[in-house]
Amino acid sequence: MRRREDRALVTGRGRFVDDLAVAGVLHLTLARSPHAHARIRSLDATAARRTPGVVAVFTAEDLGQIGPVPLMRLAPGTLVPEYPLLAAGVVRAQGVPVAAVVADSSYAASDGVDRLAVEYEPLGGVADPDGALAAGAPQVVPVSRDNRALTVAWRHGDPDRAFRDAAHRVTLTVQQQRLCGVPLEPRGALARWDADAGELTVWTSTQAPFRIRASLARMLGLDEARVRVIAPDVGGGFGVKGGPYREEVLVAWVARRLGRPVKWVSTRAEDLLTTNHGRGGKSTGARPVPAGILPGGARGHRVGRRVHHDPAGGRLPGCGPSGSRVPDRAPRGRGRAGAPPGPGRAPATQSHSEGALSLQDGDGAGVRLGRLRRPARSHARRRRLRGPAARPDGATRPG
Repeated sequence: MRRREDRALVTGRGRFVDDLAVAGVLHLTLARSPHAHARIRSLDATAARRTPGVVAVFTAEDLGQIGPVPLMRLAPGTLVPEYPLLAAGVVRAQGVPVAAVVADSSYAASDGVDRLAVEYEPLGGVADPDGALAAGAPQVVPVSRDNRALTVAWRHGDPDRAFRDAAHRVTLTVQQQRLCGVPLEPRGALARWDADAGELTVWTSTQAPFRIRASLARMLGLDEARVRVIAPDVGGGFGVKGGPYREEVLVAWVARRLGRPVKWVSTRAEDLLTTNHGRGGKSTGARPVPAGILPGGARGHRVGRRVHHDPAGGRLPGCGPSGSRVPDRAPRGRGRAGAPPGPGRAPATQSHSEGALSLQDGDGAGVRLGRLRRPARSHARRRRLRGPAARPDGATRPG
């Protein structure tokens, strides 16, 4: 089948979010916390509102009651921290926005952000799951006194016997690098509200337009049939342009509030800070080896495996909408475990998973078990033991 989309893209005729021009569009810029954990002592927007070109400045108090951003629960009973569109009182991740400035141009909006007077009181935090779960660690979020987001455990067969009867044990620790998808096109969103028809149209650089549509309708109290989400040309995604992100909700809310189209386009630095990160996991494994079988030597009968896994990629509730996966069901068949580290069957399996909430710099430094990415992050620790035989309308391109 011949590709049909290439000509426009390779000749500079692609239509990305920032290429779309809608009459009367306003530009939104966000004032973001430089701290991973801090109390907002004061926020004065007087000077920002007086900035030439600035149309409005919004804080958390202006938003009122908006439905919560949907977040993936890693397992039944997962504690979900708040994920505010604009922070009030306390910020729990670097890059979390505290105010939105709307202006006639992106330059005027940036000038308005520079004139916001925000005073922070830095608070203590923890940057890794072990520190978060240690005795006396600072409490990260109100919903969890001990910083645990979840605990999942199950057992199948007799893994203890496999290790007890083994003549040898081989251990290995693997540290996976943390990474961030860096698409050529940063995230961006453009929203237009039609008051006469009661319809919302949103153009966004996303890989999941239908998910965004459903979330916007629920959060803004609209009939889903009255919400249209369009993904124009998307300049790369790598899995990070899922969402919904808070910016997509904010531009829609502001467009409806002001009755004018509103656009937000991330800068490169902002995108790195606020878009989901991934990987960064650490795994320590142990395998029992029966007598007469040398590790790495002759082929023989696998006796079992024990793994301690600490995934640190993605985000949990205080940061972003996605999360890493943790086994949440008992093994099936002959001991198959959820998300095993390779092919094989495990007649004897034991698993214990813990999700820890922590604080890290980098709002986009979402950790993929978590993005408490950005600054509050989530991590999970998993142990797996394996026993014997483990085997636009209206949008035009400017110019």
